[in-house]
Amino acid sequence: MKGTENRLNLRYGTRLENFDFMHSKPANQFFRGHISEIKFWKGIIEEFNLKVAVSELKKIVRENFKEIDGTRDIIEKLKKNGYKLGLLSNQAREWVDYCEKQYDFHKLFNSRMYSFEISVCKPEKRGYNLIMGKLKAKPEECLFIDDYDVNLTPAKKLGLATLQFENSEKLRRDLRKLDIKL
Repeated sequence: MKGTENRLNLRYGTRLENFDFMHSKPANQFFRGHISEIKFWKGIIEEFNLKVAVSELKKIVRENFKEIDGTRDIIEKLKKNGYKLGLLSNQAREWVDYCEKQYDFHKLFNSRMYSFEISVCKPEKRGYNLIMGKLKAKPEECLFIDDYDVNLTPAKKLGLATLQFENSEKLRRDLRKLDIKL
């Protein structure tokens, strides 16, 4: 999702910053599975007074969904080496469906949990507890990796080790420092 607001600003002269629209009321409803993508975008258009068609917004956000170079290789190696892998993601059904068709990443994880399925978004502690339960893992057995530091804080408070994701090379180095086999 990072960079979507930059694309909007460049193409349409909007002044969205710091992931503004992703922290809005429509986003909260969308990621919890309470509204459709069309209702989400209509709410964003209204809230931020955008002069953009819903179809354009849907296109722009999908253009921004890219697999980050090197991450698939890391995930595959971790899985091959016997680590149980869970995915806890603030995501909407339509976007997960799109990404699954494009990248087929669901099979990389032992368990997946999306906010739209559980009506809980990170950084709410309940989501972390739910994914640990699904993985049958204790906090001290877990490493939580996320690109947003705000999502790391509750994980730390629950007793999980954490890493902030910046890029795949840094993640490789960070995992090696923790003696995690790749």
